[in-house]
This record gives sequence, C-alpha cells and structure tokens, in this order.
Amino acid sequence: MDGNDSIDREKILAALVPLVESEVPELSETQPDTTASSEPVLREIRPRQILGPVPKPNILSAVHTWLSHRNLSLEDLQTGIGLCRILELEDNPPEGFRAGYNLFREGAVFMNISPENVPSLLDIRLQRNWPKLLCCVAHVASHKDQEEWDACLEAAGATHPSNWRDVMRNERWQGDEIARQIATLAGSHCTFIVAGTQGSGKSATLQTLLSRTLLPPSNPFTFHDPHERMSESEQLEADKRRHLAAVNWPNFPISDNMPFGSMKTDFAHVKVDDAVLSFVELPEMGVAFDEVNNNEDVVYLEHGTFEEVMQDVQGENAHVVLLVERLDEFCETSFRSHVRKVRRLFGNEMFYRMIVILTHAHSHPTGELSYEIWVFDQIRRVRESLRKVWKRGPKVPVVLFENSERCPLINGRRRLRDGTDFVDQFLSCLEQALKEGEEDFQLVPTPSKKWWEQYVVIGIAALLLSRLQ
Repeated sequence: MDGNDSIDREKILAALVPLVESEVPELSETQPDTTASSEPVLREIRPRQILGPVPKPNILSAVHTWLSHRNLSLEDLQTGIGLCRILELEDNPPEGFRAGYNLFREGAVFMNISPENVPSLLDIRLQRNWPKLLCCVAHVASHKDQEEWDACLEAAGATHPSNWRDVMRNERWQGDEIARQIATLAGSHCTFIVAGTQGSGKSATLQTLLSRTLLPPSNPFTFHDPHERMSESEQLEADKRRHLAAVNWPNFPISDNMPFGSMKTDFAHVKVDDAVLSFVELPEMGVAFDEVNNNEDVVYLEHGTFEEVMQDVQGENAHVVLLVERLDEFCETSFRSHVRKVRRLFGNEMFYRMIVILTHAHSHPTGELSYEIWVFDQIRRVRESLRKVWKRGPKVPVVLFENSERCPLINGRRRLRDGTDFVDQFLSCLEQALKEGEEDFQLVPTPSKKWWEQYVVIGIAALLLSRLQ
C-alpha cells in the first residue's frame, strides 16, 4: 500500500463507531483495562427521555429504494465498479477496487460533498463505516435528482442527513429500545449462549436483535474484489475486527493480542440500565472452510476444538441457548452433530431454554416448491433432527430470521415475505422460554459426561460388587 492508504491506528479506533454529540448523553462507555482481562466489558445504555414507539424507517430504507431504481443494491457499494455506477461513470469501467474508489471520490468532490461525509478506502473495503457511506450516497442522490430523492425520503419516512452522524441517531435509538425489551424479559442478569455452525449468521443475528444494522458483519474480509487482492495490513485489520467484541461493541479497544477468527469463545456484556445481558458466542468446534477471497485461496481453520470450548465455558451459568442455522443451506448431519456438542456442554436441560433461529429466511426456495411449503418442510427437518438427538425432549420453538437489507422495512422493523415481524416473534419465544422450569433455572455449570461413561461406571461398580459377594 502507498502512503495515502496507510493505516493510522488511532483513526481506525476512532472511526469504528463515532459518538453522537448531544446535550444529553446517549451512551456512556466503560472502557476496560487491557491489563485486567477478567473484568467484563459493559456498554451502558441510559435513557435520554421516555421511550416512544419504534422510530420510522431511516435513511437506510431511502438509500435502498433509490438504488433499486437503478438496479443496484447495497452489496454493489462494496466494489469499485458499483461505486462508479452510482455516479453513472460506466463508459470506462475501472480495473480494480482502488481505481474505482479514486474515481468515486473525485466525483464526490466535484459534487461539493464534504470530505467528512466521504468514506475512506478502508471504510468501504472493510465495511467499517456504513453510516458515512450511506450519507455519501444520500448526497449523491440529492445532487443527481432532487425530486426523486425527496420521493424516496418521503416513502421511507426519513429526512435528508446533513452529515453522517444523523444516520447513526435512529439506529442507536432503535437498538436501545429492543435491548430494553430483551432486558425486561430477561431480568437483572441473563446469559445467552449463541451456538451454530460457521457462517450460519450468529453475530449478524445478534446485531439484528440489538438493531445495530449499520455495522459490518462478523467476517468483513469475506468480501473481496475479484480483480484485486487485499494487502497484508488490510487482512490483519479485518481479522482483528471479526468478533462480537470488535463488531457488535466497537468501542472495545483492539489489542495486538486479540484472538483472530473464531479460534476462541467470544464473551460480550451489555448493561441496560440496571440489567446486564451477557452473550457467549461459541465457535464451530470443528474444522471448517474459510474462504479468504474470491480467488483460489482457501484456508482451513480449526475454529476452536471442543476441549477448548469446554474449558472456556466451564463454570459459566447460562439461561438461554440460541441455536443459529441457515434456512437455505440446512444440513441435518452437521446440525445434529453441533447440537450433541452443545448438549455435552450444558446437559439435557438446555432443550427447555433453547430457541432455534433459521437465518436467510428471505431466500427463494429451490425447485417448484412454494415459499410456505419450503419453509414448513425445513422446520420439519429441524424438529426431526432435534428428536433424533433427544427423543423425549420438549418442542423447541423455531424462529425465522433475515439479517440482510432484502426484507422490507415497516415501522422501522424488517419483515419477512409474509409480513411477519420476526423480532417480535423472537421476543415472544424468549418470554416463553424464560418461563419454562424453575425461576432460578440455570444450565449445568460444568460440562456433562458422555452418555456411555455413566454406563461404564455402573458396569465397573456391578463387577466389583459381584466379586465381593
């Protein structure tokens, strides 16, 4: 990389999620001491005023509508060619991401867009600062056709942002509101175990639940322009920002010794008024493919062995298990294998506090099946797989989720094809799961033994008794 693309560490940390300046403090961050890793990282959410209804659709919906009129999507913003198509500069398409970005930046300067509202190369390359990118596209849309852009704003119930900080305000408001609903149901302290196979969308699901929709996904480096490789420094920065600690809670300081990838169990703590929500995201617990880019480079990663995860969660008290899987790529074999591993960690009692979340629920079914029949059949396969793991287990609730922008926004919430508000559906299942069993119910704090180990102990005891007689 040249000097213009060099990474300034302080600027990177400051640009992850900028604080919104306001007379009344919205958020109060408790920065942890990096030398004392045992202390939990708490993100405090304090009420600004009496909470009203969920805010109207924000600038994200308006930008999505404007792009759809040009047969573009938000994913197209991540390529140099897509950026140039926004400015209608398609006569000589650029070769490579940097060339397209430089052309886009020159066009933004020509439109008199403030440099403060133009994302940097790394902001787009690593999907690091969506608010700034959305604000820049909003100003481009306003410059291209003011009447069309005003119509998009009116349809979305949004106002034109003067700067990129205006894009963040609604997201933080909505995130506070949903976090409070979860905290109200969960009580003073609740721990969520988030499990699932690699790529199922565990981190993205938590972002949806907490309405942090403008933040990047858990694996920023999975996007890569096919014409150009990531540099070593870009790859290093992407690896450091993969997890809950760096993605969902961006003000957590990035340290040099932060574990990369999903090699370790991720712990995050969120303080909502007087309640604390803890999230424990378990890794794949096995070998998985991890595609670094769209070329021919494929890396095999050991995403945390079962023994490592067992050691991490030993003594951890949990209240709810969120088992995340993909609806469109559901595999019964891998699903049952993962459920058995989680069962070994927390015992059979976890089935009474489990919620299965099927992501990518806005996908099109394969073959000639209708969407309703396809979804019904996939849920049937999920329930059959759970029964094969434990035949006497309870009926586990299944919730459909869609974490991308493909879902339409209605009253500030994403809806599925049939109009279902899946966040409300999840909250309903969460309330029911927390009512199951005793009030002070906690999952087994220490990993349970394998089922055959108990029979071995009984057999040895019987043999010793027979010899004594």
